[in-house]
Amino acid sequence: MKPCSSAFLVLCFAVSSAAPIRVAAQVTAAPTWERIHAGKAFSFDAPSGTKMVQVQGIDSFVGAYTADGFSIGFDYGRYANELTGAPAWDRIDGHASKYESGRAQDCTAFPGDLTKGQFEAIMYVARSSKIGLNIQGCARDEQGLRDLQRLFRSIRFGSG
Repeated sequence: MKPCSSAFLVLCFAVSSAAPIRVAAQVTAAPTWERIHAGKAFSFDAPSGTKMVQVQGIDSFVGAYTADGFSIGFDYGRYANELTGAPAWDRIDGHASKYESGRAQDCTAFPGDLTKGQFEAIMYVARSSKIGLNIQGCARDEQGLRDLQRLFRSIRFGSG
């Protein structure tokens, strides 16, 4: 076996004793989410800072919320849009749901700073044979759409 050359040993020592190279990684903290209660009908998780927007309903409980990156509106009652023809989705608080999403045609009806060309998501949950929740959102980008899906999945019925 041939002994290592002194030049090789010096190189190995220099590399092993050199300060480690630090790569600056841009780390963005995920927003803190909190539980929001929509009256006593249902609750959901949303990013901190989500704000309620007053909306007047006629024959059902309606409301709207806006957050950084998305806005939602809901209709809870007998005449909520059942999304006939929409595919089945996750069970929400034990109830069957339907879900659709895609490119939004026009988000100007939603509260908040959203414009055309964003993503839109809509979900319907059958609470009973007579009562349902239709919740629709517009998102600024794909992250906002993922946030809407997370919000939808977090829905729990009742005041708890």
